[in-house]
Amino acid sequence: MDTSQMYDKRIVDMTGGELIELIKQHATPQPEEVPTTEDGVKLHTIEEACKYLRISRPTLHSKMNSKSINYIKINRRTFIKQSELDEFLERNTI
Repeated sequence: MDTSQMYDKRIVDMTGGELIELIKQHATPQPEEVPTTEDGVKLHTIEEACKYLRISRPTLHSKMNSKSINYIKINRRTFIKQSELDEFLERNTI
């Protein structure tokens, strides 16, 4: 019996709950580590910044355009420093 047949047999023998757990383990995206610069500054993409701040893309772009959030452009890519996001949250905490 080859490896794929062995896995197929194992999956067939699973209960519904075991199968659901296996699917969750392999289907759940693992959080990616935030990239850092050489000096250790963490950088977020627009999408990551939106998730971190829990705001929409248009709202984030509005904050960037009004200079409430500073950002870095590298070619066509946009990044926001972790410290900038934390400072924005600090400034807007009531």
